[in-house]
Formats: sequence, structure tokens, C-alpha cells
Amino acid sequence: MVTPRYQLHMLLEELCLSERSNSSNQFLKDNKERKQNGQQKRSGHHYSILQLPGETRNQVYKLALTHISGKLYCWRRTTWYNGQAHHSFRVSRCKEPKSRHIDFNQLKFTCHQLYRETVDLETKFNTIIFTCLSLDQDRNIPIPDFLLYTSQCAGPRLCWLRTVILDYDKVTGLTVPEPAVTIAKLAHFCRRTPHVMVKYLFNVEGRSRCTHPWYIPYLMRAYVFFNLALRDLHVAPRIVLQPFQVDEATRWRSKSSAAEMEAPNLRFFLADWDEQALERWLYLAPQYQYGEMVRDWIQNGI
Repeated sequence: MVTPRYQLHMLLEELCLSERSNSSNQFLKDNKERKQNGQQKRSGHHYSILQLPGETRNQVYKLALTHISGKLYCWRRTTWYNGQAHHSFRVSRCKEPKSRHIDFNQLKFTCHQLYRETVDLETKFNTIIFTCLSLDQDRNIPIPDFLLYTSQCAGPRLCWLRTVILDYDKVTGLTVPEPAVTIAKLAHFCRRTPHVMVKYLFNVEGRSRCTHPWYIPYLMRAYVFFNLALRDLHVAPRIVLQPFQVDEATRWRSKSSAAEMEAPNLRFFLADWDEQALERWLYLAPQYQYGEMVRDWIQNGI
């Protein structure tokens, strides 16, 4: 005999099964729609910017990817599972708060087509700065990191580069911080890519020394030293280097010739200098007749 309670139990079970079936069908339907929407999003069909003509899109990209300062810092991330390095470009250096450590180019994360059209496009509109503090203070130095980045660039992406600054960022004194062979590799790259202007910055003295009376004479000796080391030129015979400084320049250059380190679009500049201090000392001490050489170094490089 079927009791009313049993009938109620069977009815509730039937309703639950029916609801589960409807929910399952709805889930499959919703999942299918999500996949379709995801495919459309990845392909970029529903983005109005992709409906614009190519020339108009290029103008939009230029406006969006040009930073107000005109400078971006390159960051290197190592993907450990495949050993490859990934570079991104950001508006701040390593010393800035972590909240600012985001990629400047956010367009490339929108969809596949925008990624293909805009990845690394910011290098075309900004000066790119590689520093030894980009990620790893112990291992990361500008020239190898820059050459690693260029080795991973396809042809069009490499053509976008215009101006690159390699900032060693640490006080070097009268020494060249990277081996002559490394400088020669950089010069070889510059000769192969004449459209890229590469500026290497030497942080000879910190700004705290700019007001010291020996600031200008020290810069003069630094100018003579780096010309001797990098170019094998004695530019100011009256400025006498210490014997150990001459030996240091000669020893450093022994692994590579000056011709191998020469390229028209590779220049070495003085970093972190105080223009007011320079002008003041040139005015107060006119006997520093080689002060104009320091000014030329600042403006035109070595």
C-alpha cells in the first residue's frame, strides 16, 4: 500500500531530479556561451578599436604608448620553468614602490590581436633605460641584459628601437665596470643597427661630491681616463694620471682593441652631474682650462 508520505517523497525526488537536469542543461548552455564570448574576446571582434582603419589605430597606439616623460625602464623577469627571460617596460625603476611595478603597455593584455599589434610597441615612442638595478642587484648589468633583450626581438620589433640608455647606476670611480669584450659586443650590435642610438652612462661620482672643490679636476681626470681606456686617446697631455690609473686603462683594454669598441651610434656619457656646480667651479677657477672638455663630455659623450 502506497502511503501519502511515500507519494510525497517520490514527488519531491522527481522534482529534484528535474531541477538538477534543468540546472545541468543551463550550466552547459551558459558554459558554451562563456566559451564563445571568451573566443570572441580573445580574437578581439567586439573591440571597437579594431574596427578602425590601420592608420587610425597606429595614431591611437602612439598616443596611448607614449609616456609623458618619454622614458621607460626595462625590467627582466626570468620564467624558471623554461629558463627564458621576459622583458617588460615600466614607468619606474626598482627603487620605486611595488605598487608602481606594472607594465606600461596594458593594451597587449586585452586580446590576441591587440597583443600582436602592440607588444613592445612602446619602445618605438620612448627612450628605453636598462639599469643594473632593474631586477637583480647582484647579477643584472646593463649591456648583457640589453643584448639578451635584442636577441629575443624579431625583425620589426628591433626596428622600433630608437634611443637606449644603459645606466650602470652605481658609483664606478675611475674604472670601466664592464669588461672590454662586453663593450666590444655592444659596439658590434650598434654597427649592425645604426638606427639605434645607445648611450652608456658612467656614474663617476655621486651628487654629494658635486660641491667639493676637487670635483672639476676629478672629472677632468675621469675624462682623460675613459678616453684612454675606451678610445686609446690621450686627449689632454697636461692632465697627468697616476701610473696605476694608466696601467688600469691599459690592462682593461688588453682584451679588446679600441677599434672593436668604436661605433658612430655608441657614446659614453657622464651621469648624475650637477650643472650648477660645474658652472660655478668653471667661473671661480678659470685655471681649469680643460673644463670645456668636461662640458663637451656631458653634451656629446666620448
